[in-house]
Parts: sequence; C-alpha cells; structure tokens
Amino acid sequence: MQTGCPPLVGAEVRVQRVNGALALDFVGSPAPDLARVAQRARVLAAVAYRGWSEARESGAAQQRTAQRLLEWLGVGGALAALEADEERVMRAPPGELPEGDRMRAAWRIEGAAVLAWAARALRMPGPDELVKLADLVEAIEHLPRARPELAPRSEGEVLDLMARSMDALDATAGEDPQFENHEISVLARCAFERAKAARWLVGLAPTYAETWVPLRRAGRRLA
Repeated sequence: MQTGCPPLVGAEVRVQRVNGALALDFVGSPAPDLARVAQRARVLAAVAYRGWSEARESGAAQQRTAQRLLEWLGVGGALAALEADEERVMRAPPGELPEGDRMRAAWRIEGAAVLAWAARALRMPGPDELVKLADLVEAIEHLPRARPELAPRSEGEVLDLMARSMDALDATAGEDPQFENHEISVLARCAFERAKAARWLVGLAPTYAETWVPLRRAGRRLA
C-alpha cells in the first residue's frame, strides 16, 4: 500500500447495530452542485490536514498550520460550511486535539479525494492506494479555476464508486471481530471514507456527518 496522510493503524468509528434488516437507502436531499462539492472538498481537506499536523508537527509549526488552514477555509465561504464536529477540530488549540479526533480528522483525506474526483480535479486512487495530501491540496486549489462547462461526474459514475467501496468495506471488515473494539483495518477505513463521501454526493443525508455506510453482511452500519 502506498502511504498517504493517515497513520497506518486502525481508527475509531461509531458502530450502530441494527435490529432486523437495514432500512433501504432513501435519497432525501438533492445531489450537491459543483460549487458545493468543491466547497465540501476544501473543508474535508482542511480537516484532514489539521489531523496530519496534530500527528506530525509540534510547537510553532503546528500553530502556523492551524492558522493557515482557517485562512484557507475562508476562500469561497468554506469556513461557514464547517459542520459541528469539523468546527471543533479546526478551532481546537494546536496540540490539544485528542488522539481519536486526530485520527478521524486525518482520514477525511479519502472523502476529500472522492469529492475532488467528482469535480474532475483528481484521479481517483486505487482501492489499495492512499491519497497523498500534497496532491489533494493542489487539486483543490485548482477547483475555483476549473472550466465552467465542466460538470461533476455523472450519478452513474458516483454510484459505481459507492458500490465498489461498499463491497470493499464488506470484504475487509464485514465480519472482522475488531469491530467489537470499534477499530478497523487501513483498507477498511479507506473504503469506509470513500463510500461515505460517495453516499453524500448522491444525497443520502442532509449533512456529511449524518451520512452512514451499511455493513451489509454484518447487519450493522458505520457513521
């Protein structure tokens, strides 16, 4: 596996047991337009960058990164698009983000990559290839200058990525006993983040935080 932003260890997720069959997917929100996709990609990339900084930097460097990321989010109104959990990460004093929050933040890089791909700004990495932070940030920097005639990826393309990511998640984590400890493997976490972003893209939840991913074989779901 090629290394990227997230540390190569398990990461905590919220696991919800489901009594009986999982409810059928219901598209309750309109699919986001290109401007909103670009804005959310910037938010997720900034959250991931902050998670990386908390794990890899210290002192003045960490403080500079935290401030610069807030300034970066000011472009195009992305700062106002932060959801509650993202606001908590981005506003936390440098060096004081709990390990669990740091890990979850760093993994948002995979969701950001899906959105950048959907906006036709980034090649979608393979299922065993982690996104590189520098490549992602460069792609998102070019989003505002993308040609206006360029439409987001088609719903069919997004649904195909969603299905492949959910299949990969089922294959790598659907029967993994580590779920009892709320930890999953690197490949499973990568697949989860990508499936979550794809499901948000097709309007399966009103907010990114509320977008959950079913584990079909295990009869559970991840949020």
